[in-house]
Amino acid sequence: NYRAYQEGPVTFRYILWPHGNFNAGKNSELAIGYSQPLIVKAASEESLVSGGITPDNPAVIVTTIKPADDGKDIMLVLFNSSASDVTTRLKSAKSIGIFT
Repeated sequence: NYRAYQEGPVTFRYILWPHGNFNAGKNSELAIGYSQPLIVKAASEESLVSGGITPDNPAVIVTTIKPADDGKDIMLVLFNSSASDVTTRLKSAKSIGIFT
């Protein structure tokens, strides 16, 4: 439950980032990068996601890549940082097959 007031000290964190024109995708990417920092973990050459998966649309951000429950597939969570519907193609350094 959110309360309009809280007892005790409250910490606020913010960043100032100089930029040109407004870009919702870049702003979301920057905010996610600071609020959800990358967790580095050792991987083998047999990693599920070698080289990463990247969308070709800058408004789309990959927020999660993890093994699916069956252990055979991968699960992706994509975030559309724009205010409109978009389409994207996913690119990967490793073959990921066809999916819907």
